[in-house]
Amino acid sequence: MSYIRTHFSWPDYPARLAMLLVFFSMPASADFIATSTGPAGGLSYVGLGERMAGSNQGSGNFTYGFEDCMFDGVNTTCTVSGEYTESAGSNDPGATGSFVFRQIWTGDGVSPFIVESAEPFGNVVQGVTLGGATLEVDIFADDGRTFTGITPADPFANSAQFSFIGVIPGACTGLDAGVQCSLGQVGLVPGAMFTTDVDVFFITIPEAGIIPVPAAVWLFGSALGLLGWLRRKA
Repeated sequence: MSYIRTHFSWPDYPARLAMLLVFFSMPASADFIATSTGPAGGLSYVGLGERMAGSNQGSGNFTYGFEDCMFDGVNTTCTVSGEYTESAGSNDPGATGSFVFRQIWTGDGVSPFIVESAEPFGNVVQGVTLGGATLEVDIFADDGRTFTGITPADPFANSAQFSFIGVIPGACTGLDAGVQCSLGQVGLVPGAMFTTDVDVFFITIPEAGIIPVPAAVWLFGSALGLLGWLRRKA
């Protein structure tokens, strides 16, 4: 099996880990660092064309969890979920639990989260704008800890970071015959699309960005959600 490992960073930050899709620069220290293998969810990248004419550097709308998106009449929420293990450098390496990640934006159209290739025809991409989208993750540790990380946070340095390894070859639509199916090529063609499954998902929440949530609140929220489902069912 082959994999895609593409670095992602905002232009204002230096590249920290080559060939890894990392959405935000890594902090000097972090309270929670975790890895999830085989989570439920994929990614999609819809081409917007060159950001600068003649550069051969494509751009596109990026969506985590595109296979599990719901529109509630106001916002679209796309989800990736799975089990995790805390990594080296985290507060409790080896600890386990589950997570639910959400990418949220207003409206029911294409994600406003825009990225672009860092070099001509490149699969290394960097953020252009979240476009009003937010990224959130809820952590449910097996030892009972429950907390949240968000992006963008205030201040931005407290934002959670998310990265992935995706399986390749991915699936492409909208490319001419014979053109390689890749992020770098799809970004050059408006309307073309690249999709793939997430094989490994990485989560980092800086210590200052952790938002503790009492377990009782999660239980209460779950009960309300179940009640709402039962009412809809009825």
